[in-house]
Amino acid sequence: KKMSIFVKVLYIINLCALMTGMAVITIKQNRGDYHCNSITVNFDDQIWENALVLNSTGGVEVEEMDLIYSYFNGVYVLNGTHAGRPIYTEQNKFNNTPYEEKIGAIIKYCEEESAWVFMHENIRKDRNTKNSDCPWLLRSPETTSFNLLE
Repeated sequence: KKMSIFVKVLYIINLCALMTGMAVITIKQNRGDYHCNSITVNFDDQIWENALVLNSTGGVEVEEMDLIYSYFNGVYVLNGTHAGRPIYTEQNKFNNTPYEEKIGAIIKYCEEESAWVFMHENIRKDRNTKNSDCPWLLRSPETTSFNLLE
């Protein structure tokens, strides 16, 4: 009988230890403790012709320009989260620090598209994406993964 009680107590202790460990990992995961702090992006030599670029001189003028994706190659660092998923912001090419005068591109998960998207505040594919929450320039296949690299 003593052995039966010992096995039950040991089972309860083991169950509590495993549940506690799972709770700690879940909390840390939801906080973003396991996200990559930075990623290095290398886009191919793709070009998007006639992308709409907001004039950077402060106006609301939009110009049609060719978007060369390789210009956005470089380091993107973790800059907060949205819905539990990381947001990565483009860094300066020379010293990997945040841009001071320019606006960098971002990579984030978009619920509207169910995909990871590459986007820039001042660049659009067409005039119909002005009011979209995710005016993406590139996107992943549909996924629910928290991992950008999957």
